[in-house]
Amino acid sequence: MNRGKEIELVGFEKIMKRMLKVSKFCAKTDKAIKEEHRRIARASSRRLKRKITSYDKDIHVTDGKGNVRITVPKGTYKRSITAWQPKKHRHNHVFYIGSRTGKTRGASKDGWFQFIVEQGKQFVQGGPNRNQDVLHNHLSNDGPKVYQQTVEAYKRRFPKLVR
Repeated sequence: MNRGKEIELVGFEKIMKRMLKVSKFCAKTDKAIKEEHRRIARASSRRLKRKITSYDKDIHVTDGKGNVRITVPKGTYKRSITAWQPKKHRHNHVFYIGSRTGKTRGASKDGWFQFIVEQGKQFVQGGPNRNQDVLHNHLSNDGPKVYQQTVEAYKRRFPKLVR
């Protein structure tokens, strides 16, 4: 090691000016990108909601003995589907599409049973589960459309950046 020697950085001020310019640009476009992602995710969640068919009665969740533990109001699965951001991604541009669960959602919008419905494990009187694989099929079919809409939105909002 050579101690006591100075290092001279040539062009450091120029690099700092460029970094400052990039940071200002990102701050301006950050909000616009997040708005576009939110708009596209909401449109996709509405398309998913249209594919869900609600059961016409309340669903009673029972224990093994036939006692009703929980009553799920009709249409809860459809109401639980939305475009949302996880807490860890609040400062990102990531939006999820699907069912929300948790105490903050309320009883009429809590989609805790989404995977039971998606896998077809529920038994509802009146026939088979009509919503089995709806979410999986939507993600595979709607993914290219969401990607195309995002590219078009970028071209419209940032014509100089996207070619």
